[in-house]
Amino acid sequence: MITVSAHSSNRSVNIKIEDLGIGINDHEKEKIFERFYRSEKVGKLGIRGYGLGLSLVKYVISSMGGTIKIQPNKPTGTVFIITIPTVNME
Repeated sequence: MITVSAHSSNRSVNIKIEDLGIGINDHEKEKIFERFYRSEKVGKLGIRGYGLGLSLVKYVISSMGGTIKIQPNKPTGTVFIITIPTVNME
């Protein structure tokens, strides 16, 4: 199950994305945004991919002046917090 919530505050939109998946080890959390990085767990579980998804997400969010962070995930699952500046259309 994936839960997505959003709220705005002080010129930004904060998006929280949570899942109940296999989680990400603490020592890998800084590496997951690097191009072609693949977690130890996904390889062992046979989950296919190229390690590009989160690097592309970070690039797009950064190009908009935003940030993406990963929060602690105990005992499993993953929680991402995305902050993007709002745009005044007046």
